[in-house]
Amino acid sequence: MLIYLIVFFVSYKLLCVSQENQNVRSQKALVVMALLLPAILAGLRDYSIGTDVQVYGNSWFYYARWNKATTYFRMATSSDIGIVYAFVNYFTSLFTGSPHWFYFVLNMLTVSLIYKAAKDNADLGDVPFAMLTYYFLFYNQTLNMLRQSLAIAFVACAFTFIRKQKMWPFMVYAMLAVLSHMTAVVVFVMYMIYKVVNGKFGNLAKIGILSGAAAVIVGFFPLMKILLQRGILPMRYMTYINNVSRGGGYVRLFLLCMPYLLLLLFFVKKDSYKKERNVLICYLIISTLISSLAFRMIYTVRIGYYFDVCLIFIIPFIAGNFRINVKVGGRAINKALLTTLMLGYWVFVYGIRQSGQTVPYLFMR
Repeated sequence: MLIYLIVFFVSYKLLCVSQENQNVRSQKALVVMALLLPAILAGLRDYSIGTDVQVYGNSWFYYARWNKATTYFRMATSSDIGIVYAFVNYFTSLFTGSPHWFYFVLNMLTVSLIYKAAKDNADLGDVPFAMLTYYFLFYNQTLNMLRQSLAIAFVACAFTFIRKQKMWPFMVYAMLAVLSHMTAVVVFVMYMIYKVVNGKFGNLAKIGILSGAAAVIVGFFPLMKILLQRGILPMRYMTYINNVSRGGGYVRLFLLCMPYLLLLLFFVKKDSYKKERNVLICYLIISTLISSLAFRMIYTVRIGYYFDVCLIFIIPFIAGNFRINVKVGGRAINKALLTTLMLGYWVFVYGIRQSGQTVPYLFMR
């Protein structure tokens, strides 16, 4: 576990130093170094790190290596593997025969997109702290959920244009997300939520959205079966419906969603970024409702991840807009307290529960 913590905090420190540096070239060099660290860690890992590596990670890389482009992309399309993910796979395979390089490139792309999203929304909170948030809450997932982690990163970038209500740039990132993983279609719901909540009937809209979300949660399984029967969803999703695995609901509720929802509701200055705060509260409530589905089927939490990624904006926002500045020796420790909370989540989920099989870290053999 120590190797992860070293990479997380060294990357965070490099980003902090880059912000303080006045030289533009030095700033860029420090940022590149900071983002390279987690990407290198991803590339050097053993194939046993991350369950999806053996499921489709290595196999699709070798498909790309051994087949012509037309054959490969036809296979990717028919298998619903995600055309953007397939392209990254194929592009990397042109230069190397090792999947380790692919995992490096994929993670570098994913982390860079997250950094771009954090920087584009720097007015909401500190960028280095946003990246530290990402490392603790999502980095280990990127070693497991290869395709969806890329989709989640595109959704994080799309949030910039959800805020600005710029349709065309939003559509670019939204489509890249959907073409990475079909479940990212939920980003269009996120766009509409922002538009409706900050519209003419704000409070009424919030009640309607949350009521509608609750109704969808209740009718989720019948709705999925209808979409499958009509061919709207691929039949492989039937495996998820019939899978009896469950779990993670309590963890998400009490260690991920509820703490930050309560902080956002009651401990943040209410006049700070009112539009964004209202929307982020809605996103977190929806994520909390989705968590309840995990009590019946564990895979449903993957829909919640698209709302969860907004925590990279929410947690730095909480740190910077806390009603009470907690101080020790005259120095504010809001970030330190939130970091401790995130560290506890990371240790419990990835260390103790072994989620995604990413701990302990093993170097490639």
